[in-house]
Amino acid sequence: MLESLMKFVLVTVLLLIHASTGFRCTFPSLWEGEYFHLRYSRPLVVSNDSITEKGKCVWNHGSQYVLQSRDWGEDCWRCMSIYRKHQNVLQYKESDCEIRSQMSGPIEELCSRIAGDGSMHSMFRKNALPTKCPLKGPFMFSYVKGGTGPACSFPKSYMDTCRDNKRIQMHFQACIDVQGSESTSAEVSCIASWREGSKGYFVGELVSEYMYSEERRYKCFVYEHHGKGINRTVKMAESAEATCEGLWSPTEGYNYKTFHMDRVVGSEDRCVFPVWFSKHHSWTSLDLETSLHVNTGLRSFRLRRRRGQDDSQHTCQAVLEAEEDKEEVDRNSVKMVHYVKSDCDSGYICTSISKVSDSVVSVLFGDQARNPQEACTSMYFYNPRAELLVSRAHKSSACPLNGRYTLEPVVSAAGLLPLTGCTDPGATALLSAGCGKRGLRVETRCPTNLTRTEFVCHAHWTTESGTSRLLLSERSRDRFLCLSYTESGGSVSVGSCGTEEVPTFKLIQSGPCLQALSSVSGSSSLQLVFTWIVYLSVIQSLYQCIQF
Repeated sequence: MLESLMKFVLVTVLLLIHASTGFRCTFPSLWEGEYFHLRYSRPLVVSNDSITEKGKCVWNHGSQYVLQSRDWGEDCWRCMSIYRKHQNVLQYKESDCEIRSQMSGPIEELCSRIAGDGSMHSMFRKNALPTKCPLKGPFMFSYVKGGTGPACSFPKSYMDTCRDNKRIQMHFQACIDVQGSESTSAEVSCIASWREGSKGYFVGELVSEYMYSEERRYKCFVYEHHGKGINRTVKMAESAEATCEGLWSPTEGYNYKTFHMDRVVGSEDRCVFPVWFSKHHSWTSLDLETSLHVNTGLRSFRLRRRRGQDDSQHTCQAVLEAEEDKEEVDRNSVKMVHYVKSDCDSGYICTSISKVSDSVVSVLFGDQARNPQEACTSMYFYNPRAELLVSRAHKSSACPLNGRYTLEPVVSAAGLLPLTGCTDPGATALLSAGCGKRGLRVETRCPTNLTRTEFVCHAHWTTESGTSRLLLSERSRDRFLCLSYTESGGSVSVGSCGTEEVPTFKLIQSGPCLQALSSVSGSSSLQLVFTWIVYLSVIQSLYQCIQF
């Protein structure tokens, strides 16, 4: 009894001496703020000299801090060893909070009672600004849910960083033979990262409007790199709860998921665009809704669409049909797999690029795949989207049409609107072109007025079916027109350049110069009055001349 009383008096005296010395214990100012802590209903607030739920600082040395608080109505003291892993993460170990009767010496002795194998608790700063993610994709990966059991490895899952490198997109595949695997996606915002020896850690915040619980929102990840060069892989584990506690390595600890990731590497040595494509750095579609810019290095381009879509970056991943491997007749086309990224969306698209003329190319875009090996298969390239692109550095050229022609509407068609703007069924129009000039003129007599429209010829080519295409631009305003015609047949269509549609009007030659409409010369026996029925498809849209 006497011994206990003496111990109590001694501790009280030591505490009074400590308080009378005027020692002021404070935390670094960079620590201040609100933090999420697992199993605490409210945020822990770190101020200048206290931590809510832990107490007020009364002594410190290095990373060790003794805090005084009240527990069950009595004053008690605990020691905390606190480590700042990142501006948004604090980790600590702590001793029990002891009352005076339990203490037998100076308060700093409490720090020696922290167990070496004690739990390392985590505190994540609330409303933290995103930081750069330590892993840069894309990766194909297999995963094990629960940390044990068979891996879901076929089909492979996909992970990539977003364009800002501060978020990660994970696309999990479901495996038929693995129970618990599921097809789902998750976006993770990186808020902290640090290294401990060969291991790296990062803390992510799940981005989802349906994630109401903070205990489900935060995740801690540990990873290690293995191998070198193209054989380099990453092993990673995700914490089971919103803490880094117990996450010792990618293969040890309390893991919710473990990952085996292979970085996708393209064949950069062969991924160079054909000269006929890359020499024109800027391209645009006929309707001006799509623009394409070939980047420096000639193995990637930026695709921009006007209507509600983000810019996408296309980088060559592999060439499937290189120019040098093809017959002479097909050397003007190439098929490639592109790695495509637009904000947080990324994947692989099969792209076929064909030379139409010196300033016109046709591009086929497949659907986006997660696996580059599947991009050009029939699963994703069965119905590719076609774009006809014109170089912004295009120049005018001689028109293949030579002479004067009468435009006559086809019965039930919508007049001459595509070329002239006149819809009156009784209107007449005259087209004159060629004879060494680079222009084409359409004169229309409507009941109330006479109009004259001037066009410039830019490109001319012939399809495999024998149909001729003529690309025009209007002098007075910005728009493109594409004419399609043949020397035989009897219909005209309105639609995109390259499609065969219902005819709208015919073209009848009514005067010199005499030359075949498809620009084939040498037909000297042609008569002055000779009637051709032509295919004429017209796309009307805005055209914008952009000078570089």
